Amino acid sequence: MKLLSKKLFECGVLQTANLHVLLEDSSCSMQSKACLYSTCDQCKDKHVLMRTENMQQTVQWQQWTVVKEKRTLLNGKEKEVTFTKKTTECGTLESLSDKFLTLFRQYKIHAFNMDDQFLYFRQTKQNLKSNEVIIHIDFAQNYVCKLKEEIQSTHFGASQNQITLHTGMYTTLALNTVSFCGVSNCLKHDPSSIWAFMLPVLKEIKMKCPNIDTAHFFSDGPCSQYRQKHNFYLFTKHCHDLGFTSATWNFFEAGHGKGAPDGIGSSVKQAADRQVKYGQDISCSYDFIYVLNKANTSIKMTV
Repeated sequence: MKLLSKKLFECGVLQTANLHVLLEDSSCSMQSKACLYSTCDQCKDKHVLMRTENMQQTVQWQQWTVVKEKRTLLNGKEKEVTFTKKTTECGTLESLSDKFLTLFRQYKIHAFNMDDQFLYFRQTKQNLKSNEVIIHIDFAQNYVCKLKEEIQSTHFGASQNQITLHTGMYTTLALNTVSFCGVSNCLKHDPSSIWAFMLPVLKEIKMKCPNIDTAHFFSDGPCSQYRQKHNFYLFTKHCHDLGFTSATWNFFEAGHGKGAPDGIGSSVKQAADRQVKYGQDISCSYDFIYVLNKANTSIKMTV
């Protein structure tokens, strides 16, 4: 959307390339679902594009495109891979305008969903009761192990070990906010891995606050991790076994941006990198936890 709006602004079809301003100009209220879902009678036909005399001129623009490609592996076999890359498209200014309008309707729905979810998340925290806990979780990008001194061959192939980081935070009235990070040499991000990380956290919550019986989970929604039937089964089973009488799981809109778990992941990675510069070696998850605890991090580390 940013690439398209920037090009249309350069061609004089849009008054601004700022998508937030365009949302405000095209709707009666940014808080109205009817307006942003294009069902409001007053603004559903409101346009942000301006017609010019050169709508048939040929222009080039860039956009992100999902591409499938067959690649030959080392053993000679072919494998189809899917990846995203920035491509240069060509067409008339009118076709670009039509493409922008189609995507802009979808973007308005995405923007409303995202803002409404953030509002619900803030309200849940503000209205938190003494028997409730909010848990916000996410997988961080795997940490690549580092040594204080390395030979050249360790920079290639399987010589670079990786560590899974499952980061998050939980908030209660009694404990305020506690940040945590689960660390493992296992690189799986499936439901069984999720609950291997979450069980120590939930047990700690019940130990410190036995009166808590309601848990509200917040996460993004990849189908390979959180938003699938195996996770729902483990979610209901473990929450029941640990004594929670009520629990909810809330999924953020795709592409909602960064959250608190992303900040926690960045913090522990930077702290680990600093310790490597000070002369520490990190070759596995136990080294990672030892180094972070030695650095007196405030983030609760579990393995």
